[in-house]
Amino acid sequence: MALTIKLPKQPQMRIIRFFLFVSIFLLAMACSKKNGNPSTPATPFDAPVSGEVILYDEATLPVDKSGMTVSVDSIFPPSSSVTGTNGRFSIPFIAFGTKTLVFEKAGYGTYKMFNISHAYNNGAGTVLTTIPSLGKLSSTAITGLTASVASGIVTVSITSNPGGNSSSPKYIRLFLNSRPSVSNTNYLKVFDAFVARINPFEKTFSKAELNALGFSSGTTVYVRTYGDSFWSNSYDDPVIGRTIFPNLNMSTVAAASFIVP
Repeated sequence: MALTIKLPKQPQMRIIRFFLFVSIFLLAMACSKKNGNPSTPATPFDAPVSGEVILYDEATLPVDKSGMTVSVDSIFPPSSSVTGTNGRFSIPFIAFGTKTLVFEKAGYGTYKMFNISHAYNNGAGTVLTTIPSLGKLSSTAITGLTASVASGIVTVSITSNPGGNSSSPKYIRLFLNSRPSVSNTNYLKVFDAFVARINPFEKTFSKAELNALGFSSGTTVYVRTYGDSFWSNSYDDPVIGRTIFPNLNMSTVAAASFIVP
């Protein structure tokens, strides 16, 4: 005679509910794997950095925008992209945070953009709103430099090769210091590049102008000059705490000096 055990109805219902719950859970997991959708989305940790550049010759003529390498040098190894004919670039898979971008192309001085705040932005990443205008290295060499004082006016005369003229101006940058070691890395005052349409090019300073620059009467001032480009690719480097002038032509002469009237 077979032995029959009857469970109370309440435990039976609990067992049925348990197996029903497990079955639904396993079915949901199977469907999730089949569709390739994880039950919990992964937190994004990278996105692209993209933007655009405009390229020029050493004057104001636009040139081919392609071939400039843009890299993120605040990561290792650096990730990079090369601009197309439209000047655009996109560097994929960049982790979020503060980044530094480096712009390089043969014939151009290196340009940098610091403190780029890179975030996810719904998958679009960081799209640069600033479009750098970058020029070629200067071909203007400084071959002569004098400074003289007459009637309270200081005249700085600069000869270059090639020399500037009305149809092909050249660009010259002056650096001033109270020390004879004045240079593009050691100066108290630097000017925007002057447009030279005659050779030699002359720049005059009055006593009032020099006083306003911080040079008092009787002070010896040293001046040094370099050929530059219209688009100088200059940038402020927060690491070394000064402005960098990447497109300067380093072929120049010794500093000249004068005494402030």
